[in-house]
Amino acid sequence: MVFLGGHLRDFRQKHFMTAQEFADAVGITKGYLDKLESESIKTRKAMGAELLVSICHIYNDFTLYTIWKRLSDIYMEELKNDAIKKIS
Repeated sequence: MVFLGGHLRDFRQKHFMTAQEFADAVGITKGYLDKLESESIKTRKAMGAELLVSICHIYNDFTLYTIWKRLSDIYMEELKNDAIKKIS
């Protein structure tokens, strides 16, 4: 299982923002951001493309999108492998 939370925290820190500043800038609560960053919820499902694109546009930095895309590809591969195992 792969998650995006640690990458999100690194991204925020790279931009020298507190959790509250970042949450305010992207339009989410600090509590929700804390959950995403701590991976107490599955960020792949919880962090939708809309929020991700918003973050990337605000900071003119598409690092997170690239990571999210890679994680999505890995997730799809995991799903495919699970389906093959069930069929076999």
